[in-house]
Amino acid sequence: MRHWMRTVLIALAASLLCCAAAVFAVDPYQRYRAATWFAPAYFNSEQAYNNAGLARHFDYDAVIMGTSMVENTLPSQVDALFGVQSIKLPFEGGMAGNHAAALRVAFATHEIKMVFYGMDVYSFVRDPGFSNIVMPRYLYSDNPFDGIEYLLNGDILLHRIPALLVRNARRWWEVSLWSGLSAVLCAVCIDAWQNIVGIQPVFGPMFTIVCISNIPVNVIATPIVVILLIDRVAKRNIYWKELPPKLEKKGT
Repeated sequence: MRHWMRTVLIALAASLLCCAAAVFAVDPYQRYRAATWFAPAYFNSEQAYNNAGLARHFDYDAVIMGTSMVENTLPSQVDALFGVQSIKLPFEGGMAGNHAAALRVAFATHEIKMVFYGMDVYSFVRDPGFSNIVMPRYLYSDNPFDGIEYLLNGDILLHRIPALLVRNARRWWEVSLWSGLSAVLCAVCIDAWQNIVGIQPVFGPMFTIVCISNIPVNVIATPIVVILLIDRVAKRNIYWKELPPKLEKKGT
């Protein structure tokens, strides 16, 4: 019994460590550093998740802040009119508390000359701490212990990171490699976990065979689909969005 418990605890600790290492290495929301080896995908539904990293790790001296009403404001026009280098950090449907969280990060990490604030009445009709959008406080906090919620986040590991890597694929073999490795790794992990907890390991080898047999599909079918569609997707800017040339990473 003790051996079984020790084995389970070691396996659990190793799993958590691998999860934290993967999230830290990719850092999809740029909590620890600006993205260097992939182009972040920015979507309106994830503004609260993306704004913290943008505010912390990029060079600017002015902030464009507000709700969706400021989303169409062009930082290039603001820069030309006021002689600043601005960054836009809107929150679609955001309240004053959401704006304050991003501004606190901005003022803590930069010398801010100006703030262009779209002061919609809607944002100030509730208590300052109220938020009607999901607000990941751990991304806006400087407390290292708050990062645990980010590093050990199953949704980020299982959904955000794979989606981000696939969206950034520019060559067919990148998608094929990720698909094949994901299938094999999933099979190996399930098989290993069944052996640890003593479950009848019949399903593990069968699942491994199915996943390995799926590799030719990823190597043959996936490249054909990607080659046919990836240029169209890139031109329409559906799945990824490069950083504007003027928005340089902090310290470069």
